[in-house]
Amino acid sequence: MKTKLFFTVMLATLLTFNGFAQEKELWGLAPTPGYIYKLNQNGENKEIVYNISGVGGYGPGSGGSLLQADNKKLYGMTKAAGTNNMGTVFEYDVAQQQYTILVDFDGTNGKKPETNNLIQASSGKLYGMTPEGGDYDGGVIFEYDLVTNTFTKLIDLHDTLGKAPTGDLYQVDNTDSIIFYGMTKEGGKNNGGVLFKYNLTDSSYRVVKNFDGYYPYHKEFGRHPYGSVMQAENGKIYGLTREGGTHDNGVLFEYDPGSMIFIKKFDFTSNETGKRPKGSLIQAADGKLYGVTQYGGGNFAGGGGNAGAVFSYDITNDTLILRASLGDGVGTYPLGSLVQATSGKMFGTTYMGACSSGGVFCFDPETDTIYRTACNGYPNGNLIEIDAICIETYDTITEEACISYTSPSGNYVWTESGVYTDTVPNADGCDSIITINLTVNTVDVSVTQEELTLTANAEDAQYQWLDCDNNFEPMAGDTNRVFTATSNGHFAVIVTQGSCIDTSDCYTVDTYGIDENGWGSRIKLYPNPTREKVVLSGAEIKNSRVTVFNTLGIVVFEQINTAASEMVLPFNDLPEGVYFVKVKKDDRQKIFKVIRNL
Repeated sequence: MKTKLFFTVMLATLLTFNGFAQEKELWGLAPTPGYIYKLNQNGENKEIVYNISGVGGYGPGSGGSLLQADNKKLYGMTKAAGTNNMGTVFEYDVAQQQYTILVDFDGTNGKKPETNNLIQASSGKLYGMTPEGGDYDGGVIFEYDLVTNTFTKLIDLHDTLGKAPTGDLYQVDNTDSIIFYGMTKEGGKNNGGVLFKYNLTDSSYRVVKNFDGYYPYHKEFGRHPYGSVMQAENGKIYGLTREGGTHDNGVLFEYDPGSMIFIKKFDFTSNETGKRPKGSLIQAADGKLYGVTQYGGGNFAGGGGNAGAVFSYDITNDTLILRASLGDGVGTYPLGSLVQATSGKMFGTTYMGACSSGGVFCFDPETDTIYRTACNGYPNGNLIEIDAICIETYDTITEEACISYTSPSGNYVWTESGVYTDTVPNADGCDSIITINLTVNTVDVSVTQEELTLTANAEDAQYQWLDCDNNFEPMAGDTNRVFTATSNGHFAVIVTQGSCIDTSDCYTVDTYGIDENGWGSRIKLYPNPTREKVVLSGAEIKNSRVTVFNTLGIVVFEQINTAASEMVLPFNDLPEGVYFVKVKKDDRQKIFKVIRNL
């Protein structure tokens, strides 16, 4: 039988790794002085990741937001600066931390995007609008091809078509064509802006609704929208106007692309609902539409009221409810839209309050609670949630181990010295590549056997002999390098060198003959322990060979007893220690362990 035990001691400091950090992040733009920032998935720990103002892109628009395209890069627009100080389209590569200006607006191709954002259509290309510039200085609709890096102006807007477009385009579900809907805040029949449809496939543009003119003469449909439209799960399009309606505080409207029917669904008041929305709607996981108003609302979050509100609209029963009001403690005057994170909570930005320069707030639709999560520099745009893009980190460590070494990830076990590589998650949940300079120390657990004597080959070590047949029980007092068995069995040794411990195989001792009729039990040895002499007695010792040897296996006395039934063994000249007395006759033998005391 062979059994091997391993005892491993790690000499190096154990490495502890925090599990994965957040898998999602919130990203946004701040227009003053102009930077890209990110927060964790709870809207906290704001970090400025890129200062746009330092590279010719001062001032994203007051409602500007980022877009993450299919290539995982971020895209956005600035209102000013660039070569012509008329704004830019930019790209930010998160993985490479590289900012690139793709388009410099020059007036003819657009100018000063403010509340405008980019979208990526099903074609993979980017589309956007500017509120100024173009042939008529009413703004443009444009396309940017990420593959060919080509900018194309598609439409020059003017009074009749609507001008000063807001927000972004919205691509509606359509299997045959790429169709966008969007809004302008000015122009159209009443100069109150329009809702338009643009078919990219055939390049057709059509005004589907002219918003109202100036209050109080027109109160029916709302006017001056500042956000974007969105298509709900019922296939209908919903949007907001900032002004107009019964109270001139804006409206929520619905447009059915199939029947081409426009319906004003709700008039904003003030404290009861909030007023003057300057953003867009989102459809949340509960199916309701959510948005924010810049003003109005009650005094539920500190401050004097009229600081903005969060509302929801149930499209199934035509009910709009004020869900939470903003105030100095949370932030005031939100400009933009909400985003619902994977957690189910919603996040938005405020232009003032909170930390005097606005901040980020969280709204929980399950509890209707609202609270500030971060201070910011006049953010006033929409946040987006993206997967945290990993940036690999690298490190080198030196490790020393006994017998074997388990890698920091737990995926590998190495038993030889060398240079190895392992991968673990870093503090951001990304790959950390570790180079490990490893020294593996081993222990010599080989044993030399001569009949009933076992000698551990390792020198300058500590030893503990084990009885393998007795559940590897340590044998009391057997802690020398040489072990002499007093009976047949299986034996192993634990060898300790420095901090390293290992255990040998089990070795078999079967040199004892058969004790016929209790032959060995009739041989007596006394006294034990002894100071001077040891006496062997019994008829069985006649014609036997008697040998005395120490724990190193060195014979110190040997004699053939030819006749006597009693024999005196001289121990008086031997050093103090443990000795063995072996009586051997024919194929039978008996071993006694004797302790010599001074």
